[in-house]
Amino acid sequence: EMYLDNGKQFIAKLFKQEVKKHDIKLICGKPYNPRGRGETESYHKALYRELIFIKEFKIILAFQEGIMEVR
Repeated sequence: EMYLDNGKQFIAKLFKQEVKKHDIKLICGKPYNPRGRGETESYHKALYRELIFIKEFKIILAFQEGIMEVR
């Protein structure tokens, strides 16, 4: 399952193809309802913290690429 906040980036054709290919169920949040995103935002914050403390980055570009892997 994947929670979406109905952002425009989730309308992309490639995204829809990947979701279908991996049999991922999409759950769409209600517009203008930030409480529905609270659990997801908390999870993402924890992932970022783990990434920063587990990996050692020698240059800023490597850090930025690491963040993109989590997103």
